[in-house]
Amino acid sequence: MNVLVVEPGMAPYEKEINGLEEMQAMVGGPITTIYPYGEQAALVSNGTSVESGMKFNRTIGGSYGGVCGTFLVCGLSGDTGANQGYVIRQSILFDNGRGFALGEHPREGFVTWQFTEEQGHRDYYWGHYHSDGAAAEQDYTDRTVDYQRRYEVHEVKRPNFCSLTPEQMERFKKEFYHAEILIAVNGSTPITRKVEPRPHTQPDQPKRPSKAPGR
Repeated sequence: MNVLVVEPGMAPYEKEINGLEEMQAMVGGPITTIYPYGEQAALVSNGTSVESGMKFNRTIGGSYGGVCGTFLVCGLSGDTGANQGYVIRQSILFDNGRGFALGEHPREGFVTWQFTEEQGHRDYYWGHYHSDGAAAEQDYTDRTVDYQRRYEVHEVKRPNFCSLTPEQMERFKKEFYHAEILIAVNGSTPITRKVEPRPHTQPDQPKRPSKAPGR
């Protein structure tokens, strides 16, 4: 699949990626996915980037703050879903058929739900409603971590990534064109300065040894 690669300090570039292992290699470790866009696209980054001390990369719109380390922008082959007018921005499903979701409404704010999934259908319940995106994200993390600890369940991985459309590719190239230097952090909001990125260049190919005369 053809994705957009965004490295700290570098201009975004297209790359053909095949499978989860190559995605992990590109971001340098275990992946995490967020859905900050109201379309079939997702941002894939290193799930331990902050703990690993990775360099700040780019600011992400909405309530997502910023991303450290290299990230990928991928297309989605399936709908991220919606419930009661809330677009599902993040969700996690465990191997007992239970999970949690983080939703965003254009006027009502944010919510975290627990859900039960059977035969692909999700029943959402026990909503926690928030006006602040950062508080909702923290609640989502707290609920998932607590549930995993209490019931010793494991996440079900079901990647549904695909290539970006040509239109998406050009739009995200423009969105993430400028590199950013982190100056300060105000709460969960990074304060940055945009600068011209370094151009991405392919690594030099090793030169072949010249043939000896007469051979």
